[in-house]
Amino acid sequence: MQDGTTNKASALDLAGHRADIRSVALSSDDTMLLSTSSNSTKVWNPRTGACLRTVESGYGLSSIWAPGNRHAVIGTKDGKLQIVDIGLSMVTESIEDAHTGAVWSIVSLPDRSGFVSGSADKTVKFWEWVLSTGEG
Repeated sequence: MQDGTTNKASALDLAGHRADIRSVALSSDDTMLLSTSSNSTKVWNPRTGACLRTVESGYGLSSIWAPGNRHAVIGTKDGKLQIVDIGLSMVTESIEDAHTGAVWSIVSLPDRSGFVSGSADKTVKFWEWVLSTGEG
């Protein structure tokens, strides 16, 4: 942005979602773009425009990448937070009672130790990242 003007650097004009795109999130290393819609989450290569992954998910309204860019969190219309494993192309965890209304926003904490979600239920909730080893 120079002198108060903006320029479009690039666009992904390829067919993808079958419904409105509700959120986008760029990975911390700029190599992947996440987009959410009514029944799917897609991962794109922002440089080539290629769709890398399609994941069946809830009605995604908000999204954020987890540290390391291997997982993402999707905030859904029905108040869930869904954890998506990008490599497996699937929702691996769903926090069913995260909110009682649509999750309109998710933002990372400045120190990347967690994130904050905002909802139509008029609440803001703070969440911490917890490393799971998959054991026990």
